[in-house]
Amino acid sequence: VKYLDLRKALYEEFDVLGSPKPKTHFLSHYPDSIRLYGPPMSYWTARFESRHRIAKMSSESAKNYINISHTISTRQQLRLSSIYYHGMFPNNELIISGKSTYKNELKLSGENEKFVFTHMCDGDFLCSEIEFRSQQYRPGQLVVLEVVSPDQLKMGLVLSILLKENSAYLIVKHFFSERTELCYFKADILNAPLSIYDIKDLADYKPLV
Repeated sequence: VKYLDLRKALYEEFDVLGSPKPKTHFLSHYPDSIRLYGPPMSYWTARFESRHRIAKMSSESAKNYINISHTISTRQQLRLSSIYYHGMFPNNELIISGKSTYKNELKLSGENEKFVFTHMCDGDFLCSEIEFRSQQYRPGQLVVLEVVSPDQLKMGLVLSILLKENSAYLIVKHFFSERTELCYFKADILNAPLSIYDIKDLADYKPLV
């Protein structure tokens, strides 16, 4: 707030910084917002800013700046049509990109493999990495299985990924995490039991580190 007051005085006296922008004012609200709701991971705008690159690529490849807004809008619509109607861009919901291990190749050396073995048929296999709905999943990530309440989440630590009849299942250690007074979530996973979850039933598709 002190910075904003100084900037205002500088603008009124010298008129060198230009008009104050809303983004500058928003900075004064971030500390209170972070104290109340935690880190601003759920309302960052960088993901949407990345779409500007598509318009820039269209304009650069067109080499035509007479009516650039018409060119960009037309090419963007053609691009979306290609995506939604199975054109030049891949739109598979599930893409297998990691190493595969079939049921008869399991050594049953650990608790995880013994648990998975009981849920596998002959044609099923484990995969080290997949892409589902444009999100990468691999062992070691955290996923939100269920939102019990605003202050309690059911989480899962991904141990392996099971491919079964063209569907993906996550083998996880599931546990509950509680929101602390500092607004971050804390949990104890030492004795967490093993579970299997359909990847389509996740409460949030974005995996966490």
